[in-house]
Amino acid sequence: MKQNRPPILFQAHPPERKRGSTTLAAHGSCCCCCLHSIGGIAGSIWGSMRRNVPDPDSLTTPEAVRAEEEVKAAHRGTVKVYWMAFTIIASIALAVLTIATRREQLLAPFIALMLLPGGQLPATLVTALWIRLRPPARKSEAYKRLIRITVFGFLGALLGVIGVVITFLTMGM
Repeated sequence: MKQNRPPILFQAHPPERKRGSTTLAAHGSCCCCCLHSIGGIAGSIWGSMRRNVPDPDSLTTPEAVRAEEEVKAAHRGTVKVYWMAFTIIASIALAVLTIATRREQLLAPFIALMLLPGGQLPATLVTALWIRLRPPARKSEAYKRLIRITVFGFLGALLGVIGVVITFLTMGM
């Protein structure tokens, strides 16, 4: 037995008081959460670049030319190993996260981006191990470059975190 019921209607009534301010519980965009990752990568790229390279014309003796080539090789090797290790670590992390979060397709890349600065430390450790096991002619220069990459990556991530905090603090204003 079916009963005849009147249809349900929804009616919006005007507010009784003035409209209050709107407070957003969500953040502004997806990018603000990833500022620490962007900062960490940008800092590491900055640390990877070699500045203050001597002018080739200033290298007048064969020893100076050879020394500069050794320094250049130490820096290049360190940078290559660091970025290769970082790429492999990030790829493995993304693959594992994708398998672990099969039902949520966008969750794995999001988690990987959030944890990206954490992958920079193992890349530094792998590179330090590589320098120890296969030392270049200028081992101290290789370590200096690696320290520079790591410190600038950390500072970039720290600036990104500060940017995220400032973003969250200013959103309610």
